Amino acid sequence: MHEHVVVESEDIRHLLDALKGQGYQVVGPTVRDGAIVYDAIDTVDDLPIGWTDEHDGGHYQLVKRDDRAWFGYVVGPHSWKKFLHPPQLRLWQAQRQEKASIMGSATL
Repeated sequence: MHEHVVVESEDIRHLLDALKGQGYQVVGPTVRDGAIVYDAIDTVDDLPIGWTDEHDGGHYQLVKRDDRAWFGYVVGPHSWKKFLHPPQLRLWQAQRQEKASIMGSATL
């Protein structure tokens, strides 16, 4: 049996506000640099409401829709990887000196 759930726009506003209020960074689709990309969003106004994308071999174009569809697009040219698997950072390295002392440095 399939259940259908309708989430009203005001409920999404409250959800984003609650997540941000708890200190979470909210990430979602947004329009930036002529494409729909995943990035940090602050409000539902940052979502690509009323936008769609057209793409074919070697072609990508952002197009305004005739309606205000919230999720009327296909996944853009970016992925969730930078948010789910952030790059690793070198936290510390050491170099041996002539007199056997160790010189360390931290990089963030």
